[in-house]
Amino acid sequence: MQWDDLKIVLALSRKGSVRAAARRLALDHSTVSRRLGRIEEALGLSLFERTGEGLKATAAGERFIQAAQQIEDDLADTQRQIRGHDQRLSGPVIVTAPDEIVATLILDELADFRARYPDIELRLSMSYASADLMRRQADIAIRVTDEPPAHLTGKRVAPYVEMYYASRDYIARLEAGDLREGPQWIGWPDASRRSHVFAESPFPDAPVAMSINGLTSYREALARGLGLGVLPCLLGDADSRLARLRGCELRHVSDVWLLTHESAGRRKSVEVVMNMLSAALIRARPLFAGKRKPA
Repeated sequence: MQWDDLKIVLALSRKGSVRAAARRLALDHSTVSRRLGRIEEALGLSLFERTGEGLKATAAGERFIQAAQQIEDDLADTQRQIRGHDQRLSGPVIVTAPDEIVATLILDELADFRARYPDIELRLSMSYASADLMRRQADIAIRVTDEPPAHLTGKRVAPYVEMYYASRDYIARLEAGDLREGPQWIGWPDASRRSHVFAESPFPDAPVAMSINGLTSYREALARGLGLGVLPCLLGDADSRLARLRGCELRHVSDVWLLTHESAGRRKSVEVVMNMLSAALIRARPLFAGKRKPA
C-alpha cells in the first residue's frame, strides 16, 4: 500500500464521489475508479458503498479512513517540525485572510515587502473559513473571531466594528422623506443575524429588498443607492460614496486575530511575514474600530 493509495481513499471519503475526488487529485475519474478497485481487491474488502447520494464508507472503510487520516496527520506533523528549523528567507508562505482585509490593507504593504524579501513567495488565499493550519493549508491566518482555535498561537490585533451605511444620495432622500418605497434593507443569507442587526437600527420594521452574499458586491449595492445596509467600518468609512446613518452607535461584533501554528512560526520566512502583517493590522486599528473620520 502506497501513500498515493491512501490519498485516493481520503479524497473519496471527503468529496463523496469519484468525479469530485478526481478533480481534487487532478486525475481522470476513470483512473480514480480503477485504483479504488485495485485497493479494495488488495485488501479483500469493500471500502465504499454506492448510494443515490454518492459514496458512503462501509464499516471496514471507516476503519481504513481513520488509519489513513492518522498517517496523514503524522506526515503533516513531521513536515511542520522539519520546516520549523528552516531559517532561510525564501520559499512560499501561505496566508489566508478575508478578502476585504487583504484588499484594503495588505496589498499596500506588498511592494516594500517584495523589495526587502524577493525570495519569499507570498501566497494569499481569500477565505473566511477556519483554515487547517495543522495540515499545511496555510502558514498564517487572519481571522475575525471571538475564540481562535486553541491549537494556534497568535494575538488579537484589532476590534472588528460595524456600522449602518447607505449612499449619500440615499440618506439625503431618506432624511427628506423622498423615498417613494420607504427605507429598505440590503441583507445577507444569515436571516437570524440579519433580523437581530436590523432590529437595533433606526428602521427595525423596514423590509429586506434583497440579500447579497459577498462584501464587495454588498458594498457596491449600497454605493449605488439600492438600500440601507451594514458594513465593517474598515470598508464603509473608506468609501467616499457612502455615509453612516445618523444617530447610530458603532457595533463591536468581534475581533481580528493574527494566527499561526507554533512550528510554522519558527520558520524565519513565516516570522518576517507575521511581523509585516502585524504592523499593518495594528496601524489600521483606528479603521477597524471606526475611529477614522468617515469619508
